[in-house]
Amino acid sequence: MTARLRLGLAGSSGRMGAHVRALAVESFSDTIEFVGGVSRATNVSELAPLCAQIDVLVDFSAAKQMSIIARACADGGCALVSGTTGLGEEEMQELSVASRLVPILHAANFSIGVHIVARALAEIAPLLKEKADIEILEKHHRSKADAPSGTALFLGGVIAYALGTSLQDSAVWPCLPYKDTPRAQDTIHFSSQRGGDVVGTHRIDFFCPEEVVTLEHQALDRRVFARGALQAALWIRARAPKMYTMEDVLS
Repeated sequence: MTARLRLGLAGSSGRMGAHVRALAVESFSDTIEFVGGVSRATNVSELAPLCAQIDVLVDFSAAKQMSIIARACADGGCALVSGTTGLGEEEMQELSVASRLVPILHAANFSIGVHIVARALAEIAPLLKEKADIEILEKHHRSKADAPSGTALFLGGVIAYALGTSLQDSAVWPCLPYKDTPRAQDTIHFSSQRGGDVVGTHRIDFFCPEEVVTLEHQALDRRVFARGALQAALWIRARAPKMYTMEDVLS
């Protein structure tokens, strides 16, 4: 019988951290042993003792902590599953370097439903390439710091790739009013709303002549992200050092 996965948690004091810890105890106790967590690591040495005891670190902390977390996982020899968004080039580079030593999975969203939507977008976008104006609207709680959301950028990237371009070349950020400049062809427009306690809604509209095609995903409970992260942690345990995605898990 396989030993239970030894799990650590970064960002344990946040809402997502609380959900991960609770769900690990309630629904994954047969396969996961929760070892401990840190709220906010200020240097690698603070996180190192935990990383030395665990198989996988699940991270829902903050972008500014990513360098510390990636290095601590690489030094401690534990895998990393991170759902922290708002990462810049420097943070992504730190993950890439660490992935040479330990397996790492970074995802903007751990919901299976979101990744099903992504698969559908990859099929739909090329069929509507010459006809559609594409808009992505995302809604989140009032405390979310980054906008557009990491999930919105992920979905936009899926569309851009399916259309043979990149998000960097096709994205248009909120810039209303248009004034005298009409909407440009072959662009993907983003908009964000922040308010209340919205868990997360992502809507993609393909505005075509005489019709509109819409895909929408609503997260109704943050536990859906915690469950996906724990499933990813179980999956990545036996993987070779590399950067992985949720698409790898689903496949």
